[in-house]
Amino acid sequence: MAKIDLSVLDQQHATTMAANELKKDLDSRRAEVERAIGKVLRDRGLPKNYSGELEYNGYVIRVQHRTVIQFMS
Repeated sequence: MAKIDLSVLDQQHATTMAANELKKDLDSRRAEVERAIGKVLRDRGLPKNYSGELEYNGYVIRVQHRTVIQFMS
């Protein structure tokens, strides 16, 4: 019978706690990010309800109605 490594539980716990902290950080910035996206859209002459991809500082931001959907390299 194969030995089961229980340390995977500790590893999963640590990963989950880190992910929860990152989610809190993302959520706390959401309103500010949406305002910044609105400014980029205005500066580029795009409609405020723009959906699509924006290139910014060498990466691409996928946007749907001012909400950031995804950051891509």
